[in-house]
Amino acid sequence: MKNLRQNKGESLIMTLCFVLLLLVPSVISAQNSNITGRVVDTQGEPIIGATVMQEGTTNGVITNVDGEFVFSSSENVTLIISMIGYQTVTLKATQGQRLNVIMKEMSYELDGVVVIGYGSVAKKDLTGAVGVVSGKDLKDMPVSNINNVLQGKVPGMTVSSSSGTPGAGSVAHIRGIGSITGSTTPLYIVDGLPQDGIDYLNPNDIESIAVHKDASVAAIYGSRGSNGIIIVTTKSGSFEKKTEVAYDGYVGWQAPWKRPYMLNAADYITYKNMAADNAGVDRLPAFSTQENIDAVLNFVNKNSGPNGTDWWKHITNDAAFMHNHNISISGGGKNVGILSSLSYTDQDGIVKGSSYERISWRNNFDMKISNHISLTANVGIIDEKRQLVDESGMATGTVYTAMGGGSYYSCIS
Repeated sequence: MKNLRQNKGESLIMTLCFVLLLLVPSVISAQNSNITGRVVDTQGEPIIGATVMQEGTTNGVITNVDGEFVFSSSENVTLIISMIGYQTVTLKATQGQRLNVIMKEMSYELDGVVVIGYGSVAKKDLTGAVGVVSGKDLKDMPVSNINNVLQGKVPGMTVSSSSGTPGAGSVAHIRGIGSITGSTTPLYIVDGLPQDGIDYLNPNDIESIAVHKDASVAAIYGSRGSNGIIIVTTKSGSFEKKTEVAYDGYVGWQAPWKRPYMLNAADYITYKNMAADNAGVDRLPAFSTQENIDAVLNFVNKNSGPNGTDWWKHITNDAAFMHNHNISISGGGKNVGILSSLSYTDQDGIVKGSSYERISWRNNFDMKISNHISLTANVGIIDEKRQLVDESGMATGTVYTAMGGGSYYSCIS
């Protein structure tokens, strides 16, 4: 009996050992299938709450207070580690592997970058009064002049057109006019080079515009920046980027939103005589007697009808056609970035006889020679054709003559 109990005890022990032997490989296998790791920033500090996801699935975990994570997987996977404010990291992992992940901050996207005299700085670290306009804001507005787009975009900056003809330049003032006899226009810097203006630039070529309204940047450029500085950065190619071809264009029509209505011939003669009588001067010989007035009105009726000639209608386009087309090619290799853009603009004026045509070709090249040396070249060719009408003469201006000549003089001229 004693031997029988002893045999049963030994059998039970043997059975338990056998079961344990069967379970151990499963435990070891389960431990080996886990992918572990630690996520830190560039300073070695743990990143808490980073998401670790398996690519193409919804399987994921979040890092703990030490930046550690444990991801269970039965196969080799591709993990995507992401966190707000950091660049996303994608890497392949095998079962049982331990990963050390370093995430870089995305400071430019969070803070914004403003171009200053010596380079660029995060917007939150900028102490001067600066207004920034991105290229997207310029691109969405169908204008041929960049300064016109800046109107209303930057507080404290006013822009007025020097002329109403198509393609005419604009005059910009930052925080009012600072001089009576001297220059009041701001200093323009295009890709680091001082310019007299930016009217010649194609709005589609602009990456950003920074308008500096105080003396913080003027210290770099001296007295030339006393009226403010407008720094323009044009688009350039990117390194290690596939070749991209982009097209942008628009078609439109312009019309005067309001027109003046002039007196007809009879009313014009009446008011001219009233003006002469009130001033105590002699009437015009053609209007001095009723016989002369009737002769003038008969002449008007025979040549242009009872109301005279509507010269405003004859000199203006009710649907002045304008269109712009821009095509660009950009891309780059490991150490070279290239962007080339070709633009064509054609605009008919609201006043007949005025028009503007521009063809621009711009090329930006960036080459990284070494870690400390880089080469940049900007080459542009611009051809402008502008047809003008007389708009400044009091007696010869096209609009003035049409509005102020009077029906009688309009008919006999």
